Amino acid sequence: MVFQHYTLFPHLSVADNLAFPLEMREVARRDIKQKVADALALIQLDDKGHRLPRELSGGQQQRVALARALIFSPTALLMNEPLGALDKKLREHMQLEIKRLHVASGSTVVFVTHDQEEALTLSDRIAVMQQGRIAQIDTPHDLYTKPKNRWVAEFIGQSNFIDGQISAIQQHGYDVRLSSGETVCGKGVAHLGVGESVLAVLRPEHIHIGLPGDTSAHLLLSATIAEMLYLGHTLKLTLVLSDGATLLAQLQNSALEGTLRPGASVRIGWATESLWFIPAEVQR
Repeated sequence: MVFQHYTLFPHLSVADNLAFPLEMREVARRDIKQKVADALALIQLDDKGHRLPRELSGGQQQRVALARALIFSPTALLMNEPLGALDKKLREHMQLEIKRLHVASGSTVVFVTHDQEEALTLSDRIAVMQQGRIAQIDTPHDLYTKPKNRWVAEFIGQSNFIDGQISAIQQHGYDVRLSSGETVCGKGVAHLGVGESVLAVLRPEHIHIGLPGDTSAHLLLSATIAEMLYLGHTLKLTLVLSDGATLLAQLQNSALEGTLRPGASVRIGWATESLWFIPAEVQR
């Protein structure tokens, strides 16, 4: 197990911390020395074996904690929010370290986190918990693009939800009439029926923005920019549709640079595969 706050023995050197679980398993001293050397090389701290934990940075201490858990080659490893105490930059660096160590060790890792981006970055499969039960367990890609209900769609990333009703079932998916009157198409969870009320799940980064006069076929709706939020590499826009519904859009800040401002009218749309329909009654 890897804990959130390292739990290294403060009076033992890095090498002795790594040797401890092997000594408890009565591994031969010669083998311990080699395994400790291999572990230090794995976490790229070959020259820090003699140091005490307090002489290391937070990221280095966490790497030692990871190596101590891996050194006796466990078949399964539980990581309980191991990056919770780190700052953002170090956290992102350690995510890459954990992924590298995971591949190198071959162990199964159960990783507990409340950080959705961290879960998407590290995982092969993710279980989203809702009131003590698994709401959905899936690959990161399918969890993000094909949520089974509103809870999952809201928990993983940001989502827009558009009310509609299924008007037809096609080979490619569903045709849905929105409350604003337009008909859109996309895919969704299985067993939805004609006439059923649904929510269209639309991620902010999948919304395309065009200016009035743009006749591109994928620009389906008219909207007004209510708010703009500058985030450096991206812009976040709050859009108001003709029926009063609001959508959140996210785009690269170089796109349409200088042409977007609060109060401006725009045309918006999305690719067909970007819409995902879920039953409207599944709302928590």
